[in-house]
Amino acid sequence: MSTDSLLELADSTPSPSVATRWRDYVSHNLSAFQDALGGIPIAPGAGSMSTAEAFWLFRIVSELQPSVLVDSGSATGWSAFVMASAAPNAKIFCFDPYRIPSQLPSGACHIAADWTTFRRRVPTDTVVLFDDHINQRRRVLQARRAGLKHVLFHDVYRDPRKSNISLTFADLIGLVDRSHTFEPIWNADPMFVDTSVNPQMYRWLTWLQLAPYRRFAPRSLAISVAQRYMLRNPAANERARLNWRAR
Repeated sequence: MSTDSLLELADSTPSPSVATRWRDYVSHNLSAFQDALGGIPIAPGAGSMSTAEAFWLFRIVSELQPSVLVDSGSATGWSAFVMASAAPNAKIFCFDPYRIPSQLPSGACHIAADWTTFRRRVPTDTVVLFDDHINQRRRVLQARRAGLKHVLFHDVYRDPRKSNISLTFADLIGLVDRSHTFEPIWNADPMFVDTSVNPQMYRWLTWLQLAPYRRFAPRSLAISVAQRYMLRNPAANERARLNWRAR
């Protein structure tokens, strides 16, 4: 039986034993996720996240158990149902100025505007899912200024030519304490086959733990400058720089 948490696994240095722990974690939590999907009354719509991303979203929310969830770019509301099944007591705010969901889980409400127009002060344990095709660095800055800690991004691509909104990890130095991008896991179970058969579903759910917001922090600024210098060190070859960005 898996006893690891996602945070423990995300902090572990890759190795064969850690890979085994990841597989055990997925296997141990598959049945609960399948039960959750079976209870969702709507099907994923065009542009919805892949089943593998939904699994990781379900697990993150299950472990964090936030009191408030923000779904920015809610579209059909499918991801809101996934999150509601993981944290049934959470209040969910679904923001989408272009699309009104036909159905939402109980405890969720739709707001036809950008999430930055929300004037209510959200608690620090709030988890935000951004699936709104807005520059992701801007979203990180907004979330930090709101005092939030956990941010999730859909549509993060490894190929920078695929999207001009995707995270550039070099631009997140000093803003993020931890980051982890979850794999599509299509070999874990046939239910995840949608990622392998449809190239458009080959997307990556990324979890960021944000650094606390400070208006002026000389030490953080020094660390940021040093890390940026290391990243752009001309002594490092291109492969090394790409590998550093991917972590």
